[in-house]
Amino acid sequence: MGQLTMCVMDDIQAVVKGISSTIPWEDHQVRIAGTANNGERGWSLLLEQQPDIVISDIRMPKLSGLELMKRALDAGLRAKFIFISGYSDFQYAQEAIKLGASDYLLKPFTPEEILGAVLKVRQVIKEEQAQCKQLEQLEQKVESSSQYERHSYLLGLLRHEIGGFLNESRWNELHIDLDSSNLLVMVIEVDGYTRYGYTMHLDAEIVPFAVQNIMGETINRYTKGVVLRENRYRLAAIFNTPSHIDVSELLEQCRQNVERFSKKTVSIGVGTTARRPQEVWTSYAHADQAISYRFYSEGNCILKYAELENQACVAPVYPLEKEKELFTHSNVVMRAPVTASLMKFSKNGRSPKVFPSRSR
Repeated sequence: MGQLTMCVMDDIQAVVKGISSTIPWEDHQVRIAGTANNGERGWSLLLEQQPDIVISDIRMPKLSGLELMKRALDAGLRAKFIFISGYSDFQYAQEAIKLGASDYLLKPFTPEEILGAVLKVRQVIKEEQAQCKQLEQLEQKVESSSQYERHSYLLGLLRHEIGGFLNESRWNELHIDLDSSNLLVMVIEVDGYTRYGYTMHLDAEIVPFAVQNIMGETINRYTKGVVLRENRYRLAAIFNTPSHIDVSELLEQCRQNVERFSKKTVSIGVGTTARRPQEVWTSYAHADQAISYRFYSEGNCILKYAELENQACVAPVYPLEKEKELFTHSNVVMRAPVTASLMKFSKNGRSPKVFPSRSR
């Protein structure tokens, strides 16, 4: 616990000066943040300094110490009150205790009594801060566990895993902050990465995290969304259709921001709309199929399944081992048969142009 702040309030200046100056408060990690000689000035001081401890006369001009404490409680201020009074009327002490005063001292008092009262309050504050810290740590652990569960659940939806992942009530149980009736999935691949290894340099581990943050910030600027890390070279985002801008504009913002802030480029494949969590995997499958056309481009592109599904050319999907074999033995790998159409993509995400190949 660091240094605490304290304000002293009494309409008798000698009392204020005696409490403030007689005791070496700095030796006890307490700093005098200000003094006041009436209740109104005391209230302004409370709002301005928001001290940890207040030593106040229970009766003061303009605003009594009890009224001052009531205001502080209503305003949610954290100050602990120690009241002093020249009156032995038990009624004041009772009301002070009901309000939660930490101590009540009768005049005349000694410096030792004041110091003892302040040190007791200091110990209470120390224990409360320790409890708050423990509670914060517990809440962080719970939130971390919840985030992991949400991440696992959403990945399960993408992969169409059976069991609890397809239970729609699980969506609400995990408090996923997305409209479950209006979902889109995009797949993001960092250009320069391949599933066989990295063609990028030493920042290959850092770049995906940077891209994830940039994508997340961009999406959530216009709508709600979650960006998930699928593997070392690929991300997936589940998001709601934005209401104020077109989806194409959002995707373009994502592409531009990644290039601007990370100095890298990405290719984005977008699926179709899912009307409930159980349909997310279909949107993901469409996004996955869309991004497979990245193979025909130079990257830094946006590929939409809704536009590609109407094209005459559909890229075949080969087993991973076959792709790896072709990748290893050829500088240019043709993923379509000779009679298939050759497709070229523009970097601004527009529909691909289709050029039929000449038959031999």
